[in-house]
Amino acid sequence: MSFQEPLKRAKGLGSAHEGAHHWWVQRISAVLLAPLTLWLVFALASLPEMSVATLQAWVGQWYVATGLLAFVLAGLYHMQLGLQVIIEDYIHVRWQERTLQILVRMLAFLLALVSVLAVFKLAI
Repeated sequence: MSFQEPLKRAKGLGSAHEGAHHWWVQRISAVLLAPLTLWLVFALASLPEMSVATLQAWVGQWYVATGLLAFVLAGLYHMQLGLQVIIEDYIHVRWQERTLQILVRMLAFLLALVSVLAVFKLAI
């Protein structure tokens, strides 16, 4: 038994049944970001100086490079999920919504690529 009107059912309108997954993934990325942010703040504060040589030596350690990549990638994914919800909630013209969704995903991918390359360049 469905509570949807027949016209809504015929047009495929209604829940896409993906909201709970999106909500959980956004919360998991936030929970992951909390300790990574604390680690990054305290690790940077404990460095003796902020010279390029010091940062290269610090990022050159495998666990630091891994932590930085986890922080950046989780942060960008969390950003993309959050902007997706904002766009869905406030942009009501379909083509504008789709265009913004594509631009946000492209921006997140581009920033992820640049960030990974930057960490590798510092680490090597």
